[in-house]
Amino acid sequence: MKKNKNKKNGFTLVELLGTIVVLSIVLGIVGITITNTIKKAKAESYQVTINEIESHANDYLIENSNRLFFLTKKIKNEETNEEYLIEYQCITVRNLIDYGYLDDNIIKSEVANKKYVSASDYIYVERDFKTKAINETTYNGGDVGVCERAVKAQGDIIFTISPDGFSTYKNVTINYRINNYNDVNTVGDYTYIYSYDKGHEDGPESNSETTRTLKATENNGTIIAKIMNGDTEIASASELINDIDLIGPVIKEGNYSGNNTVRGKLTYPLVVTDEGIGANYGSFTADDITVKIGGVTIPKNGTTENYSLEHKGNGQYNLTIKNLNYAGEVLISVAKDTVQDRLGNNNAYKEIETGITFSNEYTITFEKNGGNTPSQATKDVTYNKTYGDLATITRTGYDFDGWYTKASGGNKITASSTVLITDDQTLYAHWTAKTYTVTFEKNGGSTPSP
Repeated sequence: MKKNKNKKNGFTLVELLGTIVVLSIVLGIVGITITNTIKKAKAESYQVTINEIESHANDYLIENSNRLFFLTKKIKNEETNEEYLIEYQCITVRNLIDYGYLDDNIIKSEVANKKYVSASDYIYVERDFKTKAINETTYNGGDVGVCERAVKAQGDIIFTISPDGFSTYKNVTINYRINNYNDVNTVGDYTYIYSYDKGHEDGPESNSETTRTLKATENNGTIIAKIMNGDTEIASASELINDIDLIGPVIKEGNYSGNNTVRGKLTYPLVVTDEGIGANYGSFTADDITVKIGGVTIPKNGTTENYSLEHKGNGQYNLTIKNLNYAGEVLISVAKDTVQDRLGNNNAYKEIETGITFSNEYTITFEKNGGNTPSQATKDVTYNKTYGDLATITRTGYDFDGWYTKASGGNKITASSTVLITDDQTLYAHWTAKTYTVTFEKNGGSTPSP
């Protein structure tokens, strides 16, 4: 048998057409896979951008919740049919950029095919009314029109108070500031209110409707200021007003540790205090004081009765009262409107019942000075009165010369002498020895000599 030596070196037409068909199918499948992969990668990229925006919106909400306001609405649970409250707000991309949560380059990032991020895009944020836990964060999401109705704003209220420190009043300027309107609302959509629960004078209307002024004239009140959008409170702030000083110094008794009965002189402590700016200590003088002893007003600069005031420092004073003539309780009074603080506020009238009694009686002790026991050991006398009857005394062989202020020498005191002592006194008996004449009787003898 003769072998065919012809060798087949190529594809037949049928085979070639078949191969082309197979290759076309394979390439089509690969193309579809690549396209789908590209589309998936783009979608994932879009979602990363969206996730980033939503995540930063959550952070913004949590960290600025005290400055943001929320609208509320009722939601019905479809399973339990129960209604509950939620709060919602719309945060814009511009909000997040302005406060550093997003970079400017987020703008123009794609979030869908040929859809780019815009500064005016919003993120709907919803949280539980009670727990404040975030329920939902949706980029350009939420109910249709919800974010168009929500006020995309932050409210700031700034108080400026002057003068600093203690003063008789406080000028208060309230600046209301709305940030990030986002073309949803305008300034005219807001009202700006305040209240002060103590005495004040409302200031004139400002050229700017976002500024209010008042003059607080009473201390320890609270200003409450609010920004309202309809019935919705956008922002609220309060400020305690203090350091308004309308009360003058207070004069009161100090810590007295002496006797409750005194004679001649009393040093009594007085204290000036001021709870505000502080007292003008130099304004308090003896001229502001009246002193009565036993109901009798004594002179400030008398000879036997007088008083003076000395500032010992830091509001501590000594009132020194000298009195010889009068007996009775000491009453001190300070006239009103005489002692000032450093703002010019005056004191109120002050009367101090000291409980201290002046006595003008002194005890005289009779010293026999070698004689017999006197008829009385002591006697009470009154200043500026006469001594009256004095004790009687004898001594054998001596004549009584009277009572003296010293055992030897001194001044003689008689019943008609005026009492001018300022302390108890001892009187001494003075004596003169008696003299006798001796007669010598010679009794029969010569004349005696002499």
